[in-house]
Amino acid sequence: MNAVNNLYNELFIKRAYNRYVTPIYQKSSGEWQCKFDGVDNIFVASEALWIPDTQIGNARTLDSVKAEAVKVVQIFSNGTVYFPVFYYAEVACPIIINTFPFDKQICPIMVMSLAFDASHAKVIARGVLKTDERDDHGNGEWDVTNITTINVNQGGSEYIGYVLSIRRVPNFYVYVIALPCFILTALSVVGMFWTPNIKKEQLVKLTIGLTSLVSMTVLLDMLSDAIPKTSVFPLLGIYVVVCVGITSISSVIITLHCLPNPKMKEEKLPTKCKLSEPVVKPDLLLKLNETI
Repeated sequence: MNAVNNLYNELFIKRAYNRYVTPIYQKSSGEWQCKFDGVDNIFVASEALWIPDTQIGNARTLDSVKAEAVKVVQIFSNGTVYFPVFYYAEVACPIIINTFPFDKQICPIMVMSLAFDASHAKVIARGVLKTDERDDHGNGEWDVTNITTINVNQGGSEYIGYVLSIRRVPNFYVYVIALPCFILTALSVVGMFWTPNIKKEQLVKLTIGLTSLVSMTVLLDMLSDAIPKTSVFPLLGIYVVVCVGITSISSVIITLHCLPNPKMKEEKLPTKCKLSEPVVKPDLLLKLNETI
């Protein structure tokens, strides 16, 4: 413990370190460890150090996670300072929705210093995820497939970027929009053309098609809320419009083309035969009486 206190006094008191002016003075690793009984690193409050203002440059929203907590930095014997910073950031990325919801996007996250140029602050990208670690990263809607880094030096300023390759998980859109749309279209077409379109059943068949169209408007409303408003029409939108078109054409065919009602066949009633009583003439009766 005394070695740590001596090291702290050496770094921040004896040298009259000013955190507003310069970074911490670096000493060689061997000299530090020998002089302070092999102490490799110490922890100090972040307020005691000069910390560059590196942050995410293309973030729409940038909030520090647990900003009220005490921030601690770790100083190593070779002069390296480890200062983890956690942010919640919303980054605006260019998006291509031609194959939505089976689309893949590339989203760069740029890290830069707003106050210092390349001669005062050098930014280096490290800590890229390994291939076997990327399966655990995502939010249920997106899967991270790859992460690469880029270094850009522009206008005397140097900044880095983490380029995220992400793939959309299409399960929600398939089960909630695509599959119900297919079922409604198939049932409406089968229901309208299963039997001959006679005039007596025309209104019933037309009701099936119109009901399916009304149901598809709910799916269209869900689709319009799910996709961004761009000039490119997505694949799922084309699919839903085709389903609506098939049902609409079927309804028009039912309306314009119908068969006349079949004529009722007259049933022949069976004839009833009555047995008539024998008629005996009077003169025949007289002859019979005389004979007797």
